[in-house]
This record gives sequence, C-alpha cells and structure tokens, in this order.
Amino acid sequence: MALDALRSRGLSVGRLSVAVVLAALLVAAAIDGDLRPSSLVLVATGVVFFVASAFRRVRHHAAWNVTENAVLLVWGLALYLGDSDPSVLGLLLVAAGLLGVVVESYNYRHGTTYGRIRCRE
Repeated sequence: MALDALRSRGLSVGRLSVAVVLAALLVAAAIDGDLRPSSLVLVATGVVFFVASAFRRVRHHAAWNVTENAVLLVWGLALYLGDSDPSVLGLLLVAAGLLGVVVESYNYRHGTTYGRIRCRE
C-alpha cells in the first residue's frame, strides 16, 4: 500500500532502494577506513544518480540522457584511474560514456533522437 502511494507520486522504489544500499556501503566503508578515492567517487555518484533518477520529473527532463552518459563517463574514469584490475572495463565505460555524452548533447541541443539505442517509455 505504501509502495503504491510512492509510485503514484512518481517515485521509483527500486531506484531509491539501490541508493539506500549504496549509501549504507559508503558509510560502512568510511567506518572501516578502507575507502579509496576511486571507490568514493563511484559510490557517491551512484547514490546521487539513483536518488535523482528515483523521481519521474527528473527522469523525463530533456537533459537526463546527457546526465546518464556523463555519469557513465565518470564511473569509467574512476575505474580506470583508480587502479582497477580490469582496466579495459574502465576504458570501455569511458569510451561509451564519451560517445553518449557527445550524441546526447547534440540531441539535446537540436531536439532530435539520433543515435539512441532505446526510447523512453
């Protein structure tokens, strides 16, 4: 019943749940003292991203597609620069995020949907 009330107001319970779990992991790592800067960037941007994306009004904003790809770019940079073991994964995320930011910036500026793999519901 409470979940339906949240959904009817445009909140995504799943995205809020992911944000709460990430925030709990961030607090646990901070308490433990085992928090590298790259991990901090990954988890903190994840919390902000999922909290923001929990609101329908934010997800349906025209600039949201650019923001999604910018977050992907930041995560890729954090993985690559943070000495992650599979550095290829970080480079792949950087390349995909950079391409996405360029394409979605063009789409946002010109009001088009070129290069999109999926469309929003």
